[in-house]
Amino acid sequence: MTPPITTVYVTVGSTKFDSLIGEMTSDDILQFLKKKGCKHLILQVGKGNKVDEAAITAKHGIQVEQYDFKIEPKRMDIINSDLVVGHAGAGTCLDILTARKLGVLVINDQLMNNHQQELALHMKKEGYLQCCTVNELKTALESVLVDKQNTYEPGKNMDKFVEFMDNLLVN
Repeated sequence: MTPPITTVYVTVGSTKFDSLIGEMTSDDILQFLKKKGCKHLILQVGKGNKVDEAAITAKHGIQVEQYDFKIEPKRMDIINSDLVVGHAGAGTCLDILTARKLGVLVINDQLMNNHQQELALHMKKEGYLQCCTVNELKTALESVLVDKQNTYEPGKNMDKFVEFMDNLLVN
């Protein structure tokens, strides 16, 4: 049995990824999170639109906190969460891995020259993180709570990560 997921952190990075925020705050996903024990949802919305916190709390009983950007405290949001759902940027991947959190990388297919897909698929292939598109999010959330993730060891795995990123950006 998986432990309760009381705090979920969602990050979109420095871009606008309203479809991810919209899906994470959909009735279907919120009902799923509530069944898993979620009491607190933290949304880093970047340049995107904010949600109606009061409506979510009233309907689902989940406290919502949201902000555009944070520098250092963002890392604490990741550390204090049980599950991280984020865009598949390299910084977000490393933050999730080094904090040893359950994670779902959501590919923003609206970006041009999108390296996020390759990175997310690599993280899934290595068994570190789940990945999906916005439309596949609920299935990915269900999987991340069941599937065992490999443990990322910063000293051992960092060279492989850097090598992968170098190859990705050069090609």
